[in-house]
Amino acid sequence: MVQALLYTRNVLEAEDLSDMLRALRGWEAATCRDVAVALEVVARAEGSLKMAFVTPPVAILEDSGLLVALRGTGARIVVIDLDAAAAATLGVETLARPFTAAQVRRLLGRAPRVRPG
Repeated sequence: MVQALLYTRNVLEAEDLSDMLRALRGWEAATCRDVAVALEVVARAEGSLKMAFVTPPVAILEDSGLLVALRGTGARIVVIDLDAAAAATLGVETLARPFTAAQVRRLLGRAPRVRPG
């Protein structure tokens, strides 16, 4: 049962998110660097996915169908380093770097923000 997903595009990006990975300890979490694998994880999550952290560019996420699939799970979607206006338009949350594991843990424990619309 996967509770949290971290989608990054490459190894360097994943290493840069080490605080994120530390914060996800204790959660059943999956880290994916391939959209197809991320989509498979989302499909298997069957309602257990609570949080999804993804990195831009958003156009790739939209074109791949990953954002649509994540929305279908009801999970909170957090796009890392997305400006607030774009996040509001997409109906997602955002988290700006640099951040600490403590900040991520607070986000994990906080009630979701109301999505526009």
